[in-house]
Amino acid sequence: MARDIEAEVDELREQVRQLAETVAGLAGRPVGAIRAPSGGIPGPPFRKEALWNATAHLARRAEEIGAAGVVTYAGSYRSPAGRGEYRWNRPEQPVEELLGQADAAVARVLAALGNPQRLALLKAVLERPGSAAELIERVGLTSTGQTYHHLNTLQAAGLIRSGERRQFAFVGHQAPAFLMLLAGVWSMLYTGYGTGAWEEGADSHATGPDSGTAAEPS
Repeated sequence: MARDIEAEVDELREQVRQLAETVAGLAGRPVGAIRAPSGGIPGPPFRKEALWNATAHLARRAEEIGAAGVVTYAGSYRSPAGRGEYRWNRPEQPVEELLGQADAAVARVLAALGNPQRLALLKAVLERPGSAAELIERVGLTSTGQTYHHLNTLQAAGLIRSGERRQFAFVGHQAPAFLMLLAGVWSMLYTGYGTGAWEEGADSHATGPDSGTAAEPS
């Protein structure tokens, strides 16, 4: 049977909207607030069982397609410089597809990002495109040769491109991907998820009323 992709995307958008409304409505009914790491922005308090229920449709979808799990994400970003706006809503992807990516390809992208100067250049390009000379000044780099080396590495990874007048800009879909990767790293560094034991079901709660931590799924 042919899949109705448009209908599936519309359904996913509605599910994301409902999830956003559910999470937004939880701020006034906390069961153990989450604290952000030092220097971070505190996340809203939430009820873990409500989040469990709100994502139940993803668990059902995974079961329907015979996957161990599915991942989806949405977001928006408008450049502070007013040079661009991104909005995205990714259809769910089976976890097996994510884990099945070629390790060498994944490592190449991560290696391209695994340098403080390259990360600074990417953030600068995300804010607005610029020439190498402009980017050097904005990021505060001192070596022109090293800057071109970093820019060439980012180009080779398919993250940025060089257009007219040697202006470096993000490759369309890669800007949302970069932001979502940063979101994943933020979660990895987020100490609020560091303790607790997740118990399946809607009646589970954060560990301790004053613990300030949320339980994790096993």
